[in-house]
Amino acid sequence: MNYPTVLSWLRMIVTLICYVLLFYDKNLFVIGVFFCAITDFLDGFLARKLKQETVFGAKLDSVADLIFNSSMLLWFYWLFQDFVLLNAFMPILAIVAFLIDFITQFIKHKKIVSLHLWSAKLCAGLFFLLFMLSVLMNKVNPYLFTFVFAIIILHCTEEFIILLMKKNPKINSKTIFHVLWK
Repeated sequence: MNYPTVLSWLRMIVTLICYVLLFYDKNLFVIGVFFCAITDFLDGFLARKLKQETVFGAKLDSVADLIFNSSMLLWFYWLFQDFVLLNAFMPILAIVAFLIDFITQFIKHKKIVSLHLWSAKLCAGLFFLLFMLSVLMNKVNPYLFTFVFAIIILHCTEEFIILLMKKNPKINSKTIFHVLWK
């Protein structure tokens, strides 16, 4: 097992620990979420830098990303339920876009296809920023909230179009332009 794979496993484990920390120690919870975000960046970076990229590692990273990002979404809802319910249109639209993308993967490709697009990295970074600022300030910025969910919807749309247009899209694609016009 290489270092990037260990980081992906650690992200999944710490994500699960954060569920407990959320209710018992908010400071440790924030540290845990920050640790998960750092490992999300580092595992791919180290895999490329150390030339330890593997198909298993890319899939494990995608599963760890899905667990961590879904957890952040759930935690965000739990922590800011009143705000989210009053501003539910964008998150619901984002969830629908994600589900359409996810279902398309299974129907067309018979498996989960995570392309690791730049837009996915942007979404993860922006949602992490929204999440951490909201937790630390104990208040959600409505403009940042709307912007982040708009970017998430655009990412899901980009991935959906690629999955529809390409028979076997590459796992580490960059953007729709790199995939469709290369």
